[in-house]
Amino acid sequence: MYAQKGDSAYDVGRKGWQQVIKPEDLNEIADQLRRGGWAVRELPDIKHIEVDPDRLSGRPTIKGRRVPAAKVAALARTPRGVEILREDYELADVEIEDARRWWEKVAELSEAA
Repeated sequence: MYAQKGDSAYDVGRKGWQQVIKPEDLNEIADQLRRGGWAVRELPDIKHIEVDPDRLSGRPTIKGRRVPAAKVAALARTPRGVEILREDYELADVEIEDARRWWEKVAELSEAA
């Protein structure tokens, strides 16, 4: 159960200060999870990351490919990484940049947890 104050919903339990999800927001949350999880809440312009349970067991990948986003981000940080990603994986710069930005945000959020 939750209480509403303005546009926000709050837990009515022991931790009444804890903001919760309104049931009508579940579709938006599912969309965010398909697009790369909580990191895309803060990076809504990311378009090339997806989570599909039928692709790599649900690991975040480059959209439409079987290439893990974390691998792209890690390889992009190496001296020849971007070149390898372009030539061997045929990734566009925007896909590489989305993976890099997404991974940085995931790392930031996991440190904060």
